[in-house]
Amino acid sequence: MKTIHVVRAMCALSAGSMPALGFPEIELVMRTVPGGGAGPAYSFRITEYEITYQQFLMFINDAEANQGNARGANMRFDASGDIGLMNGFFNDGMLDLSDTCDDRNGGACPIIRYDRGRALGSRYSVVTGYGGHPLAGVSWIGAVKFCNWLTIDQGLDAGERCYTEGPNEGNWHPVVIDDIQWAARDLNNAEREALVLNYSGFRLPMDNLGLVNGPISRQENIFNEWYKAAAYDQAAPDTERRGPGSEYVSPDHWVYACGRDTIIYEDGNFRNSRDPYEPWLTPVGFFDGVNLMGDGRTRSHDTNNPYALYDLSGNVVEWLQDHCLTTSHRSVRGGSFRDGSGAMSAANRSVEAALITLPDVGFRVLQVGACVIKVRKTQAEVDQQQQDKVDVAVKLKQPDGPVPIGWFTTVKITNINNGRETEHLLKPSDERGICRDKIRLPSGTYFLKIVNIQDPNGVYCMPDPCRRCQAVFEIP
Repeated sequence: MKTIHVVRAMCALSAGSMPALGFPEIELVMRTVPGGGAGPAYSFRITEYEITYQQFLMFINDAEANQGNARGANMRFDASGDIGLMNGFFNDGMLDLSDTCDDRNGGACPIIRYDRGRALGSRYSVVTGYGGHPLAGVSWIGAVKFCNWLTIDQGLDAGERCYTEGPNEGNWHPVVIDDIQWAARDLNNAEREALVLNYSGFRLPMDNLGLVNGPISRQENIFNEWYKAAAYDQAAPDTERRGPGSEYVSPDHWVYACGRDTIIYEDGNFRNSRDPYEPWLTPVGFFDGVNLMGDGRTRSHDTNNPYALYDLSGNVVEWLQDHCLTTSHRSVRGGSFRDGSGAMSAANRSVEAALITLPDVGFRVLQVGACVIKVRKTQAEVDQQQQDKVDVAVKLKQPDGPVPIGWFTTVKITNINNGRETEHLLKPSDERGICRDKIRLPSGTYFLKIVNIQDPNGVYCMPDPCRRCQAVFEIP
């Protein structure tokens, strides 16, 4: 009976567990929004909370210390600490420290502080007690640069970044369009598809509603990621309704992102919502069913969002990727602590200039592909019953989602003796998330690695750590 001589095949890396290469690594809590139903057919992950002051602090300190490479390129750090573009008069075109202020009497202003006398990499600090509040005072371009930096920070290749950069405002846009076209129009569907399929870096959510600003019927579409994450739920009413501002609410969507058609003080941070931080921002995730409101007795309500996302209705308005009203403006959604309860409607779409910084506008980030799956084990063993075949098994897991059933994994097997390479598509993953197959091979020593993972809709998902999941085996 033939026996296997060598088997080395273990992988338990998750996307994001790679060691940082001399720069900070942000720990993100992300939730999976599955494909199918209304809206995008592909799955994506989106941060559970809005990006916080502490997370942004890690970015700007690291970027200032690395202006000579991709992490800090195309950023101007003003002597006052404001961050702007390299060209023009936009010294605060990415971050304006004066917009990071607590509106309450005695509140910190600014919350992000700058000390030019300190060493590079430590000049920015956040006032104690404010690190867990959502960032404000950032422009659309500042949010985009954070996305590009985060892509590198999380261990992905620089080629996976979703946005171009440059010294001028017009140089900042999705990588699938050029400067001239971006100044004239938004992405078309082919370009959006290319962004989804070919780039696994972090970016802002899309809503794909064009330049229209105001009540829009049937907001769900194949690329409206934000609206799906905020409001889609098959348990919601299946009829079209009107929200508080006469905006159209699509069937199978809630009016508010807390999973309800009504909103009260305990549901989110809007104007006069009676939380203990009035009239300002609450820490991210404050409305969790545990924290007490301003009276010290009433408990906040936990989110009823089906994807366990927080603060999509209230706290800060959130930047989205797309043009709105004009090509120099971007869509924003979700309402803020300054707005009345009606502006909390998930179907309410508003607009801000791409270079504006405001004390109630922040963002959260989204990712398609790279971190949806982690490979728990890659294994190759000689089948003892059919000795000329190798039993290959790959176990897939979504960190915050259901078992990935019906996913496809392709492996490349290289004959170390003669260099011959073959690719094999394994059978779709079973109810345990395992892709496996028996592959016929002659005697020899082999190297196996994963080269592709796709979800049931054919969306590419290949987290960088999967490239390090491999097996070496020998068939006598």
